[in-house]
Amino acid sequence: MNYNYVNKKNCAIYINFPFCKQPCLYCHYVNNIKFFHSEIPKNYFNIICEQLKHILTKINNIELESIYFGGGTASLLNDNQIKEIQNILSLNNIKSKEISIEIYPGQCNFNILENSFFTRYSIGVQSFLPSVRKKYRRTEYKNKDIEELIKKIQAKQKIINIDILFDEYLDEEEIVNIINLFPDTVTFYPNTKGRGIKRLKNVLNTLEMVEQKLIGYKKMMNNKMIFIRNNAEVSRYSKLEYETCGDIVGVGHNSISNIGNQSYLCLYDHGEIKIKKRDFIGDRKLHIIMSGISSGISKDLLNHYMCDIFKFNIIESCNITNLVFVPEYNFIRFLRFISKKFDKTYVDAFLSSVGYGDNCLETIKSVYKIKAPDIFLLVEGIDGSGKDTFAKILFNKLTKRFVYMTEKGISITGEPNSSLTYGKEAKNFIENLEHNNPEEVANWLISNRIDSEKKLIKLGGIVILVRGLLTDKATFFRAFDEERFLGESSFIKKWHKLIVIDIEPKIAYQRILKRGTKQTWRENIENLNYFRNFYINYNSEIFKEKIIIKNDSLDALEKKAEELAEEIYELE
Repeated sequence: MNYNYVNKKNCAIYINFPFCKQPCLYCHYVNNIKFFHSEIPKNYFNIICEQLKHILTKINNIELESIYFGGGTASLLNDNQIKEIQNILSLNNIKSKEISIEIYPGQCNFNILENSFFTRYSIGVQSFLPSVRKKYRRTEYKNKDIEELIKKIQAKQKIINIDILFDEYLDEEEIVNIINLFPDTVTFYPNTKGRGIKRLKNVLNTLEMVEQKLIGYKKMMNNKMIFIRNNAEVSRYSKLEYETCGDIVGVGHNSISNIGNQSYLCLYDHGEIKIKKRDFIGDRKLHIIMSGISSGISKDLLNHYMCDIFKFNIIESCNITNLVFVPEYNFIRFLRFISKKFDKTYVDAFLSSVGYGDNCLETIKSVYKIKAPDIFLLVEGIDGSGKDTFAKILFNKLTKRFVYMTEKGISITGEPNSSLTYGKEAKNFIENLEHNNPEEVANWLISNRIDSEKKLIKLGGIVILVRGLLTDKATFFRAFDEERFLGESSFIKKWHKLIVIDIEPKIAYQRILKRGTKQTWRENIENLNYFRNFYINYNSEIFKEKIIIKNDSLDALEKKAEELAEEIYELE
């Protein structure tokens, strides 16, 4: 590794101590670390110190953003070992703004009350419930041990993070214990060994519950897993890793070094340290974007790699200056965008981050819906054609694909609307053909159309209007035998689609008779034929597209609704 490329102004060191008494159920490293340890083996510690000395001669005389002691149980270090590492740092004139250590609550070999070296402690609580800890094979500590440990650290006025692990569900008792102990930050880890649609939905519901119940905390940017106590700050190590994309130098077994655009894996093998270049990593900063964009990343970084994304209204700004993120309802749109531009490796990185370890495309597409586009659909057809049935089927298909939002939903409505200014007059004309003269009726319909379009625009999102503009124009032409402007396009300049549900008038008439209700003037064979011909032959530039759907069966309507919903779903 060429340490000359290390960015000394934006750098952290990660020191790994992968020694545990027993493997936890969720451990991903059981195949390459050794267990049954109650202290850091001397041979390993000596080699770590030699590796650290070698690195620091290359990057000495600097102030690091963070030094992070992690791995399995860094708390197996004793006071003398910590002092030796301190001396190595001091001899090379290395300072750090933050020094973090991961603590296993079941064993800490150094004196926390006497220690002034560490500034931040990350405690692997995993669960406050004994039954859950037993399941994870973490039985060597009790809640009393966790509480005493936290009180000791709080007495030293140091920063505390606690880790909580869950499979799919989290008992609310966990939240109660967290609030009582009130650490600076809490990280909730879904078990990334899980897969599937049901699992991801449950994980998201659990994280939503956490956000609602964890009083006194807020999410770190848009990150659903990390919560920060009000007025506290996230770790510098996290900021360097995900916000500023600094360099991380790894020390010890299973540690990873990310220097510039290169990545290396450090392995401890038969008493020796070996460094292995990670060829598959590709562009590290692009990986960081894909892994972190759902939570928040630097706008400048995103602009460097995909400046054209800002044209598509996919990205939103975090409350923190210069940080941006992709909201959930735009995950699929972002996925489409990157799939066209980047290698599958990067796409998988994004999928895995939003799937919490599950990078299955179908799982992500099934769980995350997208924000509904602003489009207007007009569904017309003669009485008995099945236009209302089709509209309801289409509505259901769309709600499976798009997220519900107050300001951008999926609406289904019909006309004439008697609540509008001239709604009652317009309704009487359409339903009963009541009229005095064409000028007066035209004024009613124009006013009604203008008010209707204003109302439809306010709905936002996808609007399905069943019977409206065409029925007005067809009825007016039937009554007065003349074509008129009736207020169309006053506010809605373009309709996405005019959908005509077509059926033979004889079949429609039989359906009408089966209803057993009083027939309207439109529902005799002659008028059914008239309206059918009007709808089929009508064309206007205000509709981007006109489609005629033959209602041969309910299955045919289902199929067409599915096709149309998918087409709208694929819109950019």
